[in-house]
Amino acid sequence: MNGKSAATLWLLTVTLSVAPAAPARSLVQEAASWEEQLHEMGYLLIYASSINVINGLNLTTEQAEGLGDLARQMEKVCQPPTDFSKKVPPDVEQVRRTYLDLIETLKDGRPASDALRERVYRAREIESRLIRKSLQYRPLSSSDLSCVACHAPLTNAADRQERSEDLRCLGQHKQHVDRAHVVMIYGKRGAQELARLGREVDGILNKSQKAIFDDFSCCLIPPEDLSDPVRIGQAEAPRNLVDMLERVRSVPDDYWPTARRRLLERFVEIEHVKRPDLTEDDANRLRRRLEDVMTTARELSDVDFELRKYDLCKQINPQVLPAASPIVRSYKFAYFLLLPGTVELYDRLVKGNSDD
Repeated sequence: MNGKSAATLWLLTVTLSVAPAAPARSLVQEAASWEEQLHEMGYLLIYASSINVINGLNLTTEQAEGLGDLARQMEKVCQPPTDFSKKVPPDVEQVRRTYLDLIETLKDGRPASDALRERVYRAREIESRLIRKSLQYRPLSSSDLSCVACHAPLTNAADRQERSEDLRCLGQHKQHVDRAHVVMIYGKRGAQELARLGREVDGILNKSQKAIFDDFSCCLIPPEDLSDPVRIGQAEAPRNLVDMLERVRSVPDDYWPTARRRLLERFVEIEHVKRPDLTEDDANRLRRRLEDVMTTARELSDVDFELRKYDLCKQINPQVLPAASPIVRSYKFAYFLLLPGTVELYDRLVKGNSDD
């Protein structure tokens, strides 16, 4: 080795030995903010509902292709869904893992097992409790559509008391809250695009499919009876309510006062899980309606009960919503059918139909 080569080798060795090492990749998982946690839980709830919608509409290949194209357009402008990689508290992690497991089951077209159904109920119970405890009322700015505008960050959810006055005040701002929930999922640009694409979705669906949406509300697990015309949402008279009234009729008179009290408490508890914004006034009205229905069910003859049991169930939670305008209806179609992540579902449908 000559002197020049030796000098070059020495310089290279020194340079490598003193060169700063590449920064080590952090092994600490980044924590999700409270805003991000709310967005994640809300997205998973709506996504599971969207899967139930898409699976329940019996879409033709042409319809699935058309909706898939629109969903791709939406993905270009709306905010992307979270990748669920950030660290969340244990209770939110339980909600995350359970909903993701449910979503994979729904995507595969498999019925949810009893164990999964129990997990989903517990997860929804946790989510609803967090939502209720975080609700706060403050003067709302029309430009502030963030989750934390209505949901205070929780350092310890158990330390915060539910405040009925917050629920009542927020209920008076339903239009603002509805807009915030759309922006939470789609972002501001995506929310604006929904109005345009909604008209195109309206042109793809047939009359019967549109009618199903009129009674649709978010539903994590669809009813078991796939022939139910409203299987994608919550049927007007769910089977579990009919079963409950049938059991009510079989309770002995001596035990009925105790059973009635327990049923009322349990029913309102479940309603709180389904509706985190349920006020105490709403809960009291629900108790009175349920008590009246149970009393009537016990007094009817066997024949009259069979004739009236579905109508009685509808009286427990009557739906008295005004008919939606065509614009609002088409916006609702698009909200559930063009959700980020639905392209995969339409591609599966198209492939499945072609394989058949």
